[in-house]
Formats: sequence, structure tokens, C-alpha cells
Amino acid sequence: MVRPRGGNFVYNKGELAEMKATILTLKKMKVEGVVFGILKQDNTINLAQTQELAKLAMPLKVVFHKAIDTTNDVLTAFNNLLTISKIDTVLTSGGKPTAQEGISNLQAMIQASNGKIVVLSAGKITAENLLELHHKIGGQAYHGRKIVGDLGK
Repeated sequence: MVRPRGGNFVYNKGELAEMKATILTLKKMKVEGVVFGILKQDNTINLAQTQELAKLAMPLKVVFHKAIDTTNDVLTAFNNLLTISKIDTVLTSGGKPTAQEGISNLQAMIQASNGKIVVLSAGKITAENLLELHHKIGGQAYHGRKIVGDLGK
């Protein structure tokens, strides 16, 4: 995760410089990919900065994270991300607190992506609800801390 601090996803020049340095370090480490999200003050995706970081990350995989869920219109935000060819995956609960609540948006995102971007559905997905959610969402990938169950048992 390339994120210089907690809180919102609007970054100043110094924070963006730190994000760029982190990406370069991760590239040297030969990690598989990077995860980040950048918004503007108006809670829309900062496409210029997103594209700049995605290009810098090449050839690593790029995941735009749940910052998309804090935008004013998650479907418009997703369609805007489709214009950036270097975004591989979007981690999202469909703009809602949970994947269950965001099902219709997740379905719309998957359809809009037309295979261009993987929609990584997230938000309270567990071993108990994964199959049910998959039947409703029809996604390629799912994220959740409890998808594999309790590993401590």
C-alpha cells in the first residue's frame, strides 16, 4: 500500500513525492504490484496524479484502492478509471460500507469494465458469505480478512 498517511486521500506535493519514492523503492524490490488511491478536494478521482503514479509503477500491477468508495459517485469514478490504461484492479465495496450493500454497483462496475479492469470486491466478505455474494456479484476476485475463515483454529 502506497499511502503516506491516514485520513483522506487528497495529497500535497510533498506527500506525492513520498508516494513516488515509495513506488520506486517497491519496483527495486521487485514486488508484484502497488496499491494506492488519490482524490481531489471535491472527492473525485485525481486522474492526472493517478495516471502519473500508475505510469511510474510500470511494469508493476496497479490497484486503485477503496478511496473510490469515498467519491461522490462511485460509478462515474470507476468509468473515469477505465480511461487510465495502467490500472489493473479496483478494490471496492461498490461505494457502500459492505459488498452486500454495494452489489448493484459492483455488478455495474464489472459490466462496465468489460474485462479491462478487475473489480476486486471487498467489504465484510467472509468464508460464510463468499459463495452467496459471488453468485450475486459474479466477480473475478474478492478481498476480505476472513475469507479463509479463522486460521487460528
